[in-house]
Amino acid sequence: MGSDSRMHAAGAAEGQQALRRAERQRVSRILHDEVGPSLCSAGLMLGLVESAGAGLDAESRSLLESIRGALESTVDSVRRLSYQSDPDIAARCGLESALQLLAAGENATIVFPSGPAAFPAAQAEVICLTVGDLLHTWPGRALRLEVTPSGVLLTAPPDCRVPAPSGLALAQTAAGAGMVFAVSESAEATTVSLTAGRAN
Repeated sequence: MGSDSRMHAAGAAEGQQALRRAERQRVSRILHDEVGPSLCSAGLMLGLVESAGAGLDAESRSLLESIRGALESTVDSVRRLSYQSDPDIAARCGLESALQLLAAGENATIVFPSGPAAFPAAQAEVICLTVGDLLHTWPGRALRLEVTPSGVLLTAPPDCRVPAPSGLALAQTAAGAGMVFAVSESAEATTVSLTAGRAN
């Protein structure tokens, strides 16, 4: 019975990850194919207004500049979110750039003490998935991510905890890519490690 329960939990976790992956792909595609182009079109129209508004007073020109700044900031945010939500971000950008994009706007430090680390595509995807999930779980917390050829180690404040369902799902996904997912919690820190094994 215990074995059946574990198999059921593993199957449920795998199914949940597949659904989340499909949803992330959908969101990334909408941001890239619909929202992004719409914002770019708005930028072009704003440019036409600016060109035709040579005789505008200072207050109106200042307002247009403010709108331009807000629009450019929104375009940058949508572009970043499109990358961050893409489950194939590692293949799309390379692991180092992908991790930097995932951590953009967060209080996270990423270090490569041995230089750039290369992983099989499936393992790089799991690393990005895990890091993205934990950044979402612990927004704004001071995190340190160390990436070496053998895997990754994420260190968080001691009050950061990995929810059990999320931990199970991440462990199952890691195992499918030939990696070992482990969590260690102490009074000093919470650490999450992904150790690379032989990719399946």
